[in-house]
Amino acid sequence: MMDDYTRGRIFQCKKDLKRTLNMYTLNERFEVQIRRSSKTRYEDGCKDGDCEFHLRGIKMQKGEYWVVRMFLKDHTCNIDGFHTRLRQANSWTVGELLAPKL
Repeated sequence: MMDDYTRGRIFQCKKDLKRTLNMYTLNERFEVQIRRSSKTRYEDGCKDGDCEFHLRGIKMQKGEYWVVRMFLKDHTCNIDGFHTRLRQANSWTVGELLAPKL
């Protein structure tokens, strides 16, 4: 799953980018916080503001495609404190997981 966020990875839409990140954070058991979200740019990082974990994606000029411009996967925080709540397990994410099975 980590390969999903290599620099230059292309997603069909912003929703796919966010969905894949939510699945990754659930599997790795840590929380992220949106730092910036607009029609052309999406940035997400570790809930600990001092941690270096960071993802930046931008919308390509043509079409609805989004590309990963930066992905720093290493945590510089103690992620043990962020393992308990898992805010990314919201109804939208759970629905995305269950929809193919129904």
